[in-house]
Amino acid sequence: MAFARPVDAWESALRAAALAPKLEDDSLAIVLLASKARIQIARGRMRDIGETLAGIRSRGVQDTDPLLREVLLRLHLAQGELAEATKLAGTGPPSKGTGDGLMLAAVQVAVRTGDLPLAKSWLSSDASVAEQDARYHAVALQLAQTLIARTEGDAATALQHAERAAGVAGMSPEAEIQTGVVQAMVLLDKQQYDAASAIMGRLEKYAETDYRVAWAMLALYRALGDQQAVAAALERANALRGDRDIVIEPVL
Repeated sequence: MAFARPVDAWESALRAAALAPKLEDDSLAIVLLASKARIQIARGRMRDIGETLAGIRSRGVQDTDPLLREVLLRLHLAQGELAEATKLAGTGPPSKGTGDGLMLAAVQVAVRTGDLPLAKSWLSSDASVAEQDARYHAVALQLAQTLIARTEGDAATALQHAERAAGVAGMSPEAEIQTGVVQAMVLLDKQQYDAASAIMGRLEKYAETDYRVAWAMLALYRALGDQQAVAAALERANALRGDRDIVIEPVL
């Protein structure tokens, strides 16, 4: 997933998940199944995710558990189920430090429903913990601040945070996609089409395999009014969207 190769990730996840029933360590089995669920969401294969979620819950994991909570938030966001997502995010962050993935998912829920106080409470809960990548921690904080500023209608501040996120050295392809897509969307908000085109040009290498990039490309061409490019981008996005509704902005 870090290398933005979802097909390879899925094949690995299937091999790993096959081992889960044989594992005596519940925590490892839960991590394996949660990873499988994340990949299913990334590939738009939500109709098949019920069995994976059942496997996690069968090991005593509650929906409020941070690992499962993040998966469910991402699932509801991808399906446009904001009421269900709000129930999960609306109870606020857990008492202990919140990881980057959960924080960013919850902030996306909050900004899509216009609940800026909730978004800011999740942002302030995020903590750099030993098991997190310090570079990605910096990226996640800037992305969350970008989303909040964009929702507040402060495009200049949103762009500043987006540029800071994109400027973190040593990012993985996954983080490059997240930062680039957000940066491009902010630039489109500001009608800075040339700059948005330059960002998407750098991400084009992922457009055949990553739905977020394909979706942002479609948004760009629609903004430019290039109907021939729109048709090609729509075909590509439809090939990657799986069970997702193309009108819904993808989960980061």
